[in-house]
Amino acid sequence: MTRALYRNQRYLSPRTVSDRPSSIAASISPTTDGRMRHDRRRRVCLAGLGILALTFAAGCPKPDSSTTSAGTGAAGGSSQPDDQCEDLLATVHDTFQLHRLEITTTVADGVNRLNDWQRGCAPQSTAGGALPPAIRKVMTAAQRDALTETLFTPRDGEHLRDGMMLRSLGQFAFQTADLNPTELQRVVAAFEFVIRNVELIAKAPYGLPLTLYDIGLVGKGTPADRAWLFAGLLRNEKIDSVLLVAAAAQDGSANPEEVALVGVLLDGQTYLFDPLLGVPVPGPQPSESAVATFEQAVTDPSVLRQLDVGNDFHYPLESAGLRRARVLAISDSAFWSDRMRRLQGEFTGRQTMVIADPLHDTADGPGLWSRVARSGGEFWSADRMGLWNYPETQLAAHAELDATRRDDLRALLAPFNAYMTIGQGQDGQLALTDRQQFLDPAGDMKLHGAIRIVRQTTVGAQRKARLKHLAGEFAEAVHEYQLVRQHSQEVVNLRQPPGISVPHQRAIDDAIFWTALCKFEQGEYRVAVDNLQRYRKQQNRDQEASWNRQCRYLLALSHAARKNYPEAIDELSAVEVDDPEFAGYQSLIRSWRAAAAADQK
Repeated sequence: MTRALYRNQRYLSPRTVSDRPSSIAASISPTTDGRMRHDRRRRVCLAGLGILALTFAAGCPKPDSSTTSAGTGAAGGSSQPDDQCEDLLATVHDTFQLHRLEITTTVADGVNRLNDWQRGCAPQSTAGGALPPAIRKVMTAAQRDALTETLFTPRDGEHLRDGMMLRSLGQFAFQTADLNPTELQRVVAAFEFVIRNVELIAKAPYGLPLTLYDIGLVGKGTPADRAWLFAGLLRNEKIDSVLLVAAAAQDGSANPEEVALVGVLLDGQTYLFDPLLGVPVPGPQPSESAVATFEQAVTDPSVLRQLDVGNDFHYPLESAGLRRARVLAISDSAFWSDRMRRLQGEFTGRQTMVIADPLHDTADGPGLWSRVARSGGEFWSADRMGLWNYPETQLAAHAELDATRRDDLRALLAPFNAYMTIGQGQDGQLALTDRQQFLDPAGDMKLHGAIRIVRQTTVGAQRKARLKHLAGEFAEAVHEYQLVRQHSQEVVNLRQPPGISVPHQRAIDDAIFWTALCKFEQGEYRVAVDNLQRYRKQQNRDQEASWNRQCRYLLALSHAARKNYPEAIDELSAVEVDDPEFAGYQSLIRSWRAAAAADQK
């Protein structure tokens, strides 16, 4: 069933190709003028000096912000003037802006600023009593210990960065063509956004444990990664979700391999989505926006049978198996700490995002555990629940990467450093540089008497373009992708010498495909089709081409969006039965045939 998934593993990792796809279940166990900006910087500096002055006045050495012991740092309560605390928070927000991270700031910078705020500005703790036994039982000792840390850790910094990514994605992901969409329509739009933007792969690149930021940036992931990203988007909209892990039916009629669905808890129902097939489970009376509920799927066996494909494919989930499914809360320990709960109140208004969501009930309201338990109604209760440990396992492993694995991560993300430009070295020979200068097209010679020359770095141009893309700033992203393609091609034509750290050919390949995806998101489907067809011709000549699966899928979606249903159907009909998304594609084909028939009438 997985042969098609591995025809293009070269981009992902030359080291790791396994024989079967990963299953989700297997992973379980801004200022208005320059003066204001200057004043703001001055206040921030004074705030920092104030903190240091207080520290030395107390006769203590400068605190080590990397310390994470529970006995280190303030116990809580603001001891700094409000304006200094506001400035510290401003630096936190600025540091974690996605377009700055890894270019002019780092996650470590952000953690240092968080701990400056924690020591002198954090509000008093509102922590409750001991964790209920049912919750302590599903938490590891490491997770329980993490809750007692006083200062923010590098893991917390990555958690905040992931939250920034989710907030950025959510600005576009939930948009629909309907002017007054229902909540369910918005959820379906977000799921489809994830499937379009995360190409299915069998195993993480280089076998790395990736964060949500990495998955969103790279645009490739396992079914578990798709489910995790979808759940993260929903949480930021304050919509709970669970993972439903269903075993085979007792009579052995279903595939014995476990199957997992994402259940979205909305309006008293649990709506089902399959992250492997890339489609919502269709309701009993399929329509463009219908999604089956848990209740429908366990009481009407025909609901799940809609995903069968004749004699070629039997959907390995039965009603009986789903009824007995384990219900797993989707979360990780970074959401549960008191320090993150105290910081949550500072992310409001335009900065709103969910960074704290404890499992247990607190003074702020019911915890995730009790919310999920109540949502089950007659179908599940707390004793059927567990905790999906895939997010925690990935994040904990990512925080502990050794030097070799960090090199692998840098190699994976290297194309995002594009582009280099061709300049003249000190010896007068052509050389590659990450600096460029150009004439400012907005310069006014009559006013200034000279042409303004702009000098800037090109480091991270692909990263900035991709982040704008994911935030829905498609026109700007396309323009920047074009610059990446142009300058990267110049480097490739130069036959870059060994030792250059930016793989420009991969950057070109990504930029071409993502340009087509931007055009699709803008509703320019004809342009998207043209771009995708050109990409397909190129990939037949270029061994670096890596978006062959997603190119086919997006091309079919583009044809269907133009109501060219025959072309859309032809694209996906060529997919072999052993492709892991085969049944999902067949579900789309059935919906397009129905739409074509309706158009003919």
